[in-house]
Amino acid sequence: MLNLAADHGFLDSLPRLKLKTESRASQRCAHEEEYRAIVSKMPREHQRVVIAWWETGMRHREVFNLRWPMVDLRSGLLRLPADILKEKSPRRTPISYELRVVLEELKSEQSKIANLTAKDGSANR
Repeated sequence: MLNLAADHGFLDSLPRLKLKTESRASQRCAHEEEYRAIVSKMPREHQRVVIAWWETGMRHREVFNLRWPMVDLRSGLLRLPADILKEKSPRRTPISYELRVVLEELKSEQSKIANLTAKDGSANR
């Protein structure tokens, strides 16, 4: 997960953490303590992506294809259409508290930008 974040420019460098040595043949998920340690050392923009991965179990590209019409905060679900998913069938994913906080932060930031452009008059150009 961290290597993908670094490859896609979300991390400037990988955090130094001491993890148990394991053979390369086996794969595992980070434990809750490891996840918290990793996220605590990231800037907020990077935390948002990792939180979305952790809380939803989405594949790394799926997070980047997420759009506002797919987010249903009332029902607490992400409604993912088949065309952005590897398995090519629609999926519903619950929105956890941490993911809800991230989504509300993003929505708030986007509405501030929209309000600035509307006051500026550049939206009418």
